[in-house]
Amino acid sequence: MLKTTFARCALAAAALFAGVSKAQIIDEDFDSVTETGGGAVLIGSGFNAVDSWDDGIAFDRAFAGTFGNFNTAGINARGVATGGVAGSGAGLIEITGGAFDILNISFAGVSGTGGGVFLAGDPNAPDTFGFTTNWDTGVGAEGAFGGTFGGATLLGSMSAQGVVGGGMSGDGAASLDVDDVDISSGNWFAGLQFTIGAFPGANPLLNPGFDDGGGSLASWSTFGNAYAVNDTSTPALTGTHVLKMFGTFTGSFGVSGAFQDLNASAGQEWTIDCFSAHDADDSITGSMNSIVMKIEFYDGGAGL
Repeated sequence: MLKTTFARCALAAAALFAGVSKAQIIDEDFDSVTETGGGAVLIGSGFNAVDSWDDGIAFDRAFAGTFGNFNTAGINARGVATGGVAGSGAGLIEITGGAFDILNISFAGVSGTGGGVFLAGDPNAPDTFGFTTNWDTGVGAEGAFGGTFGGATLLGSMSAQGVVGGGMSGDGAASLDVDDVDISSGNWFAGLQFTIGAFPGANPLLNPGFDDGGGSLASWSTFGNAYAVNDTSTPALTGTHVLKMFGTFTGSFGVSGAFQDLNASAGQEWTIDCFSAHDADDSITGSMNSIVMKIEFYDGGAGL
């Protein structure tokens, strides 16, 4: 099964019931919903659970969580007196929105060592620039920069370092110090920076799991003739279908496969993941058969 995966951030929310064990595991109705006692389950990121989301329901519990770079503006659970089948009552999970954090740096590991002056002053040298790629040994991918322009002169220094116990929560902080700049003309600038990798995007493939229409190659272009979309009793990575490709079962060399054309822009970074499986009784190991997964980039003239 071919599967391209970019986004690895998701959220989940559910309402659960826990009751006294008996023959019928859950026997719960919503006739007694009061629409009171509900509210926020999670704001921000991580995981949280609440023991009750409606005062009229017994043994009710709700939980919500996020992972990756997703932060939710709010996930709420509450009872609805006129909801559900025939308006007899229901439970409701509401997700009010969220955002992806491009930068999420933890300062819990700040050591207070490794930082210091990255630009020393010189009264005879206006318009200077300096930087460092490490201002604390306990923080990763950090940097600092600063300088003067327009004739301004740095008389003191510019330095960056970690502060153990600093910050709003006391988990650590970063400090950037600019000392003594003569701005009779011009001015100065300075800042902290962090290197982040490419921000994961959404999966651009259509029908990536071959499940559309009950199992198909819809949206895929194919080549060769030794392929088929099959239901599988072996768990697929997602869905219930796989793209089955046959090798040299005819005794002669053959190539078959499927692909999609996608638009790309300069500066983008692309990754591809693939899940493949083969029957141990018909292994490709030691045979002429092989599986190739690749991304090819073409220019405007269709040149590879």
